[in-house]
Amino acid sequence: MANTDAAFGLRPLAKLGGNYNSCGFTTYAVKSGNNSGNIFEGAVVKLGSDGYVVVAGDSDTKILGVAGGIEYTAADGKPTFSNYFPTTTATQGSADIKIRVYDDPNQLFLIQADGASGQTSIGMNADVVGNGNGSTVNGISSGELDSSTLNTSDLMLRVVGVDTDPDNEDLTSDHANLIIKINDHFYAPNSAGV
Repeated sequence: MANTDAAFGLRPLAKLGGNYNSCGFTTYAVKSGNNSGNIFEGAVVKLGSDGYVVVAGDSDTKILGVAGGIEYTAADGKPTFSNYFPTTTATQGSADIKIRVYDDPNQLFLIQADGASGQTSIGMNADVVGNGNGSTVNGISSGELDSSTLNTSDLMLRVVGVDTDPDNEDLTSDHANLIIKINDHFYAPNSAGV
């Protein structure tokens, strides 16, 4: 049966091993007026050299985590809570924008693959494709695992399993939902930082 094509970026799912899964996040800052691109819920993010969170490129390294929504006071004084940060958004008084980031290096996520993956993809690494894309209506990322990059090289994500959702578990077909861990994490023990 063909898998359902409905990309959603990365969704927190569980923790690696027997760790308690709180799906907790840490609050970081996005600079007012940031023009590095939209940051959608479910998008992979990193710290910029200025200490502010920015959307990660499809093959970036030293990944901070996954965006989980933002809050700020708009330039007109309106409190705003949203699934995504529209690029170049200015805040009242140029105050920082608060962004929730799922940043635990042992967090497992669910992501849809853009192509077929096969059983051999389990344990392999891959990058994302379309990480900076998403819906401006619901604020959800449309990023996917880039199946064409699956190999043993040191890439952004590591595939650790396949979801058991009957609508998206066929590894021989495009768009299977895979369980992944961020492979090149900012807080991993051997990470060198920004």
